Amino acid sequence: MAQEAQTRRWTQDAAKREVGQRVNRPTTVQEKVNKVHDLLEDEKAAAQVATDRHTSRRWCRRLSRTRPRCT
Repeated sequence: MAQEAQTRRWTQDAAKREVGQRVNRPTTVQEKVNKVHDLLEDEKAAAQVATDRHTSRRWCRRLSRTRPRCT
């Protein structure tokens, strides 16, 4: 067999698994659970930002009556 045929190439996920980082494409049950937790955290953060923006716009409208510009 040729030497090139025996060389194993690293994938991004294999390298991430080796150093303990989160993978892009989970394959094990634990990796899938971790991915779901990450997605839920992202969703919570997005909801918080949306709520904050809505609240700050409402306050901005109230303040704009007394202040010329609200950022």
